[in-house]
Amino acid sequence: MAYSDNDLVKQYQQGEPSAFEVLVSRYQRPLFTFLLRLTGSRERAEDLFQETFIKVLEGLPRYRERGKFGSWLFKIAYRLSVDVWRQDGFWRDRVTRTEQLDDIAISTERLPDAVVERAELLQQIEAVVAKLPQKQRRVFLLRQHGGISFREIAELTDEPLNTVLSHMNYAVAKLKMAVESTSAPKESEYGKTRSK
Repeated sequence: MAYSDNDLVKQYQQGEPSAFEVLVSRYQRPLFTFLLRLTGSRERAEDLFQETFIKVLEGLPRYRERGKFGSWLFKIAYRLSVDVWRQDGFWRDRVTRTEQLDDIAISTERLPDAVVERAELLQQIEAVVAKLPQKQRRVFLLRQHGGISFREIAELTDEPLNTVLSHMNYAVAKLKMAVESTSAPKESEYGKTRSK
């Protein structure tokens, strides 16, 4: 039987340390991905990942179910990343995600075309997300990876709700343009496209 996040929190609060391990395993991948995309640095993401779970561990005894555990977790991670950013301005010197993807590129010679095309599309999306202005990227990542509501993002970032929605709209529009430009038929492959 799979327990809900809040059930696991209650178990931990009642003295069951293995419940925390389940929460960590449940959120380690999405949280690390969020931090990696937010910072653009594997080293920073690893540090923030550890700090986030330390803060969660410290806060669990006082945690009260007022919303989703996952939202609370991602808010902690985001606030920690802002603290680090304020201390040393690491977002100004961030390494783009596309450079990291180049470092760990896999051979695509033996993969089916559909898999290769999907990987290329995901890489292009990653590149667009990495190049988004900081506020747009932040809202996009909090919403997509953190599952945080727009109202919560507005509270977390101290911005009006309409501004947060605007950042998301601009980010989605840029991603949509990138995807559409990728899926448009190429003249060299299909011959000249007809215009109406």
